[in-house]
Amino acid sequence: MATAANPYELPINPGRQASPGWWVMVLVIATEAMLFAYLLFSYYYLASMSRGAFPPDGVPRLGLAAPNTVILLASSGTMSWAERGIGAGDERRLRLGMLLTLVRRIPEAHARLKTLEHFSFRYGKVTARLKVDWVRVWSKGVSAR
Repeated sequence: MATAANPYELPINPGRQASPGWWVMVLVIATEAMLFAYLLFSYYYLASMSRGAFPPDGVPRLGLAAPNTVILLASSGTMSWAERGIGAGDERRLRLGMLLTLVRRIPEAHARLKTLEHFSFRYGKVTARLKVDWVRVWSKGVSAR
């Protein structure tokens, strides 16, 4: 009959080796770095193969991206403040920080959804359009009909 091992008798980090969690984080960061390098490579590859100006329609506008970046950084700050609060044992600070983060992220999420309602992407002669009725999607779910 097999018996379960007592978790307190198992070796914890024998020989000061890196734990499996550490290796997982290394692999996640390496994956993200490779993805970023691939995106940069593809951008420069497309630029080198372009016969005219690149991108064909000029540099993209940062009209909505700049305010969204500021909102994202501000909400990250409040979430970090909340995390430090719970680390110090202050549950009220955690709740307040999470509420502030949520309140700051709602306008950004709304702006993204409004942007996607009539999304159009143009690259050279190819144009892709996406029209989404978000009320229908949220009330009935996504269907293939």
